[in-house]
Amino acid sequence: MRSARLKIMLAAILLSGVHVAAEEMAEAKKADPRENIDTAIADSIRLLEAKSYEEFIRNYAAPEDLKTLLAGTTMEEFVKQFAAENAAVVLKILKSVKDAKPVISADGKKATFKLKEELKPPHPELTLIKIDKYWYFEN
Repeated sequence: MRSARLKIMLAAILLSGVHVAAEEMAEAKKADPRENIDTAIADSIRLLEAKSYEEFIRNYAAPEDLKTLLAGTTMEEFVKQFAAENAAVVLKILKSVKDAKPVISADGKKATFKLKEELKPPHPELTLIKIDKYWYFEN
């Protein structure tokens, strides 16, 4: 009898652990990398290394900026231009800041990384802005 109760208790403990682990896995799958600066940069690097330029642009250009970027052109043409002219530089810049800590604005909606001059970046800083719950590149 005691053995049966012990088995039931162990089974209940194991099942509750499995349930908690399943919930944690489901929540981790729901998390979007754009919700955190570090994961946004890591995801951007992953996309650029995979040459998934359109996905990078769609995910990390701020919605209003994307409209402006695509005014007068198609996504396909813009992606071709980005691949040829900017992708390598953007990837190099992102790799250079992946372990750096940005300066966060007082309202928590802007993160700025100072860029190294030897990278010859088009801008002296890399800035991400938070719109709702996602981080996007500003420049």
